[in-house]
Amino acid sequence: MKKWWFGEKKHINSEKVALRAQAKQELRALMDCRDENGYVRYLKALNPDVSPEELIRLIELFRQQCEERPDV
Repeated sequence: MKKWWFGEKKHINSEKVALRAQAKQELRALMDCRDENGYVRYLKALNPDVSPEELIRLIELFRQQCEERPDV
């Protein structure tokens, strides 16, 4: 038997989708400005319990991605 479903999928939360889109936009702006200090503040705001090792890894990843991006 086939089930037909019309309407929104219940497992997709539109608020979470909007927050994720906003976070991506904010990260792009930080990368465009190459604002490493802003990036660190952003990471600490999202996850205040981030370990120093993980923070260093994320900063290195940020630097690498900034170098790979073309200048805007």
